Amino acid sequence: LSSAASDVYKRQPHRLRRHPHLPAAHPHLGDASMRYMIFDRWGNPLGDLPYAIKAIRTRATDGTDTLDITTIGEINKDERIVFKDSMGRWAEYLCQSTQTTRAAGMPVTVAYCTGSIAELSRTYIEDKRNRNANAKACLAKALEGTRWTVGTVETGTLTGTADLSFYHCTVLDAVQKTADTYGLEVQTEVQPDPTGNRIGQRIIHLLEHRGSTNTTKRFEYGKDLTQIKRDID
Repeated sequence: LSSAASDVYKRQPHRLRRHPHLPAAHPHLGDASMRYMIFDRWGNPLGDLPYAIKAIRTRATDGTDTLDITTIGEINKDERIVFKDSMGRWAEYLCQSTQTTRAAGMPVTVAYCTGSIAELSRTYIEDKRNRNANAKACLAKALEGTRWTVGTVETGTLTGTADLSFYHCTVLDAVQKTADTYGLEVQTEVQPDPTGNRIGQRIIHLLEHRGSTNTTKRFEYGKDLTQIKRDID
């Protein structure tokens, strides 16, 4: 994974079958049979998202993790969208806001979502202190009292131990502060529970480098590309 990565997936409208359970297997994102599963704010299954038109997923090592999805119908704020990506990994996104228009008498909604780790911005830390601690200990302390757990935590590219305090901040701020202090990158993981009808595990990894450092593909303009967009700030 480079310093910034963006995955864009587009497909034609089609009817997705409605089913409250997470499937055991899943096609690649962008396939015609792609399923986006909807859960309410409490994690209860609402079925599949019907008539998904387009989904744009953007991720970067600075913590950016968004999903903008267009559908015929409605998605409500705080509902969750779950799918399996092209690498076979589950992803969960939290709907932050929506924009709905009507076309040919039908509601067309664009839902602006962010990775479900964003829910940690709603949990507040009064004062927690770490003395001569490694990144794993700091992450564990930051996540105390939440439903997120510690996954793989590597040593760090900047330091192995540090004195780190979380004072009057959110849990999400504390996680990012830990990553910044030790020179690590945040990666989330979600897994369904044994019943298959809700998310059972939410895990945070802190890695020295996300993705593979030995890619077998080289980027060349015009090769294997149907579309490219360049943004300059």
